[in-house]
Amino acid sequence: MLFRSVGPYAAASTTTDQTALDAGATSANSASYSSAKDTVDTVSAEWATAEEAEAYVKAQAAAEFGTQAARVTSELPSGYMWYFMKDGTGYLYAYQGRFTIIVTGEQEAVQEFFSQFPA
Repeated sequence: MLFRSVGPYAAASTTTDQTALDAGATSANSASYSSAKDTVDTVSAEWATAEEAEAYVKAQAAAEFGTQAARVTSELPSGYMWYFMKDGTGYLYAYQGRFTIIVTGEQEAVQEFFSQFPA
């Protein structure tokens, strides 16, 4: 699931994400998206099941933040989102059905990017 643009953000560079593929994703991409003032980095992937998608983002969040509580959590249609912050950087982990996305970057840019993301 790779979009050429998300709101004011355009995909600047994309590569296959081997980490997600090695974890069992059926397809996965890493991409940087830039607007006139900000850049965010993303990893998006498709999984065979929604359960695999959920398990992957939960494992990635736990690897980075351990048992630390997310600053924001929210239900999504057929999924969930967790938002963390560390040293001024925003980290967003989400799954929706069989799809996952992890977004990192300046905290306000991550929030703006995700609020523009197609449902």
